[in-house]
Amino acid sequence: MYRYVKDIAAVKSGIVALYVQQLVTYLKQQLSSLTSKSALRQLAVAFIDFTQSGMPFTDMVWGISYYSDEVPVADAMAQLRRLTQGLVAEVSGDEKLVKANTALFLEFVIGHLHC
Repeated sequence: MYRYVKDIAAVKSGIVALYVQQLVTYLKQQLSSLTSKSALRQLAVAFIDFTQSGMPFTDMVWGISYYSDEVPVADAMAQLRRLTQGLVAEVSGDEKLVKANTALFLEFVIGHLHC
């Protein structure tokens, strides 16, 4: 196995990155024809749907946190943030608050996954 990967951490971080990338792809598909508030609302619904259809996102939170410095994981998370941030920017009244509102939105959605 080590002919193909550097170490077991590379395998684990690759799995985490793949999961997040699949989440981003799914979200983009769900949002393709929507804009503004309806897209943001659908993002939350689709995010929850995706995470309940396979491995729960809450199980991935540790991996995302632990491997956040690994390039594949960081890239996948950046895609998720950019997607969300773009939608938040469409509805935000204050450009200076877009990053904070994005973080708040993602924390809200992720916080409600265990319900």
